[in-house]
Order: sequence, then structure tokens, then C-alpha cells
Amino acid sequence: MYGHNSSALNVAFTPDAEKHESAIYFEPTTGTPIRGRTRIQMNVNALIDRIKYNKRGTIEPMGTRATTRFIPILWIDQSITLNADVQSRLKSGIRIIGIINTGGDYHRMLKLVHILVFIFSLIGIIVMVELFFWNRRRKRCEITLYQDNEPEKTPLNRSGTAPPSTA
Repeated sequence: MYGHNSSALNVAFTPDAEKHESAIYFEPTTGTPIRGRTRIQMNVNALIDRIKYNKRGTIEPMGTRATTRFIPILWIDQSITLNADVQSRLKSGIRIIGIINTGGDYHRMLKLVHILVFIFSLIGIIVMVELFFWNRRRKRCEITLYQDNEPEKTPLNRSGTAPPSTA
């Protein structure tokens, strides 16, 4: 079809792109092949002797140079199309991609979410460190509050006054 025009000598042998061209159709967003077709025609380049009828009505060669003709011997036409289930899943995926792509603020919103997660994580870490130190101080105060103070009581008893008796 797009090669040498040697087939133009043949009568009614004009290739038509609509009938003879192979093609693959892709979905432009995802690059998924939606439909494809291949069309192949095999020809024989035959040398045909010129003939004539003799007086008896039989055929005999003329003895001149033979004519070259293309004789089509095989035609293959194959096509494939996605079924409805796969097409519907592809359409829903394209719809989701379209929603993501048309949301121009999507990336800014995602950046804001990352910043908020970072801030809340930082606040959580600060609160946990503060609780750790607060708990340590509280335990130290409890130990000091309930500690036995015998060495401090003895100077009070030496002052010469007797402890009150309980009777």
C-alpha cells in the first residue's frame, strides 16, 4: 500500500487504507490498548502466458512474453476489542485520575496534611517528654515525703524535755 506502485498494472488492484491498514487504538490517559486490528493479504507474483484459441477450439500459448500479475491467495483479518467489564473498570480508573488531576489544590492539600501530621507528632513528643519528667519529679517528692527522719528527731529529744507520755 505504501511501497512500490508495481501493483498498479493489475486491473482493480488498488489498496484502500480503510480496508487494508492495520491499527491499534490506545486510551490516551493510561496508554491502555482498547482495540486493535491486523489485516494481511498474501499475493503470488505470477507469470501468466498469453494464450489464444486455435482453429480446433483448443488453447495454445502465443509464444510471446508472459504477463506478470498479482494473484491474492490469502486474506487474514484479525481484530480484538476490550470487553465491557474491562472497559468499565478502565473508565472508572480514568474518572479517578481525572478527579485527582483536576483538583489543582490536591498537592497543596496533601502538603498541608503532611505539615499537620508533623505538628501533631511534635506536640505528642513534647507532651510525652514532659509527662516523663513530671512523673520522675512526683516519685522523687513521694520518696522525700515518706522518708524516715530519725536523725533529725534525736536533736529534738536531747533538749531536755521529755516526750509526752501516753497513758
